[in-house]
Amino acid sequence: MKVNYLFFTFFFLICVTPSISQNINLCGTDLVMKRYIETYRPNYKKPIIDNISRHSSHNNNTKIIPVVFHIIHNGHLIGEEENISPEQIEDAMRLINEDFNAINEDLDNVISEFINIVGDADVEFRLAQRDPEGNCTSGITRTFSEMTNQANDCVKSIISWDDTKYINIWVVEDIDVEIGAAAYTYLPGTLWGNEIEGIIINHEYLGSIGTSSNTPYKRHTLSHEIGHYFNLSHTWGYGSNGEE
Repeated sequence: MKVNYLFFTFFFLICVTPSISQNINLCGTDLVMKRYIETYRPNYKKPIIDNISRHSSHNNNTKIIPVVFHIIHNGHLIGEEENISPEQIEDAMRLINEDFNAINEDLDNVISEFINIVGDADVEFRLAQRDPEGNCTSGITRTFSEMTNQANDCVKSIISWDDTKYINIWVVEDIDVEIGAAAYTYLPGTLWGNEIEGIIINHEYLGSIGTSSNTPYKRHTLSHEIGHYFNLSHTWGYGSNGEE
């Protein structure tokens, strides 16, 4: 299976455009990458790592990628505030599958210069059906922790699954003000040693229903971060709005 990276590059362009016009820092990936590399890995060079093949199994030509959502909550009932409903998670899964297979409802917004290179990545994201111990699972965990209020990489210490077998997504109330973003991740191969890879996202930017809303810069936020997780950088280098 050949992934159409031109489509992903285009997708990054249309996803970040609303963040510029709204003056909202949606993506914190560049900031956390820059800080981490300068602090821990000054000689870092971006590796060529295929996180799609690493996580997936095959169903004919389609690559199946298991996903687990770790809901880190303040004690609210399920479906309230950051303790989001299963329906909101299912909606987010629908959206990322549509985005990565070029069947999203706003595909008509592609500018004419990119129409001929839009492609189907031929991947399918599925909620995990087995946990790391082999038990049946919904692909959703729920854990109480006040870390959800100013979340950063420390939430990964609360709960995580084997990141060679699952995409870990931590859903939180808010992300650390020093990062100041709706979501972030690291490009594969950046983190040192046994640190866990995955995506941390504010619950208000997950899916298009529930605590989120059906606006372009919210409905596509998770797809954008998965692009980074699959080793795609912003087209302009560091800086969420291309200021550097």
